[in-house]
Amino acid sequence: MNAFVKKHAAAIIGWLLVAAIAIVAVLTLTPEKTDPPALGQDNIEDTGDTRPLPDETGEEEEIAITYNPVFPKPALISEEYLYTQSLCGVGNVKLKEVLTTANCSYIIAETDCVTGDLSGGKPTVGVAKTDSLGNVEKTFSLPASAETKYLSSALTAEGIVVVTSVKNGDYAYVNIIDYELENVKTGIVSASEKVTVYPAGENFLLFAENPDECIVYKYDGKNFTFRSLNASSIVDVFDYGEYYKIFFNTANGYSYCELNKNTLDIKNVLSVSKATLIDIIPMMENNRQVFLCLEQEDSVYLKKYSSDFNESTAVRNKIGNLEILGQGYDGAILYLAVRGSINGIITVDVSLTTSFMASDTAFLEGNISDYVFYDGKFRLLISDGEKIALVTLAESTSVARYFSIASDVNRLAVHANGTMALITESTFYHFSAVGIIGLNP
Repeated sequence: MNAFVKKHAAAIIGWLLVAAIAIVAVLTLTPEKTDPPALGQDNIEDTGDTRPLPDETGEEEEIAITYNPVFPKPALISEEYLYTQSLCGVGNVKLKEVLTTANCSYIIAETDCVTGDLSGGKPTVGVAKTDSLGNVEKTFSLPASAETKYLSSALTAEGIVVVTSVKNGDYAYVNIIDYELENVKTGIVSASEKVTVYPAGENFLLFAENPDECIVYKYDGKNFTFRSLNASSIVDVFDYGEYYKIFFNTANGYSYCELNKNTLDIKNVLSVSKATLIDIIPMMENNRQVFLCLEQEDSVYLKKYSSDFNESTAVRNKIGNLEILGQGYDGAILYLAVRGSINGIITVDVSLTTSFMASDTAFLEGNISDYVFYDGKFRLLISDGEKIALVTLAESTSVARYFSIASDVNRLAVHANGTMALITESTFYHFSAVGIIGLNP
């Protein structure tokens, strides 16, 4: 029985997430009441929900659950999809992020499971590595002396960086996990409302944003050094050899500064515009470096600057009153997926010449939870709370594929072999689980 393919015969449960169905397939449910075993054993009594199963009658009884995870965990054969897969256990597995390489994906989730695919002695954050065919090669749960929550993550030269916050604590963990999910190094930084990881050559930078300041941390392979910036929201970071060029939004518009890699000294702070910076794309024009800035003010604008951001030579074109759903760049053309006064794709070249490719507006309503761009096409995940639409925008055409999944937490992974995976979070009874289905492009 596949939650993405069939409905329950009695129409009692309805459409369920494939991850939840996998729970039923691997959990042994027995009506006898048993005492909870010691921590770390396989049999654990779950008392979070004492309702009888839909097919049971009579008095309510607690459900004793046995879960036996086996790794590597192969994906399941599916009649409609390339494969189905799940991450689940005795408790909740909540999807937080998916980091994709050419051949595999790293699924990052919060878990309070004591036993399962991702589990720990207390609520923590775990990582599962899956190949391009959905097989779970390995999982890793972050060790912690306190309950932790997910903040941010990124793939870096040092490894998979996962930042977690400590419950009721004034610090955060910076966890650096090797790509084989065997070892972890952990550092500590001050707690912040928002922490963002940026890969930076051989190392990485952390930006901890607070109402009064933004602290930039640099990891040099052993230690963290830091520098305080004015209150700002980081948009992007570029590596310029001896220094980083950092673009950020402030209350008065957007600016950039240069940060010395060795000393973290700040120089050449320049206020660029009173608009809000959406994205910045470095491009080449006549063998010269230029920057194409996507700005939001009274409307959306495209503005081209020379490398010194000289306002007198900048060129600005109005795009319109619309929402930017996604940006893609193929080395020559900037692609914008948009909705609002117009719907579809806008293409822009380095001379700011634009063209518009219209699409069906019916596909573009709802919450955009993720998107990918390749081969000149956008693939967007759009949810209305009851189903998910996978919308493909290409030239003047648009195609939608629908999934009856009531989830707003969705990610899309694309691999070098052309396969895609839809990764979602949903709830079965009192369990949250992560489901994965493989799709042809």
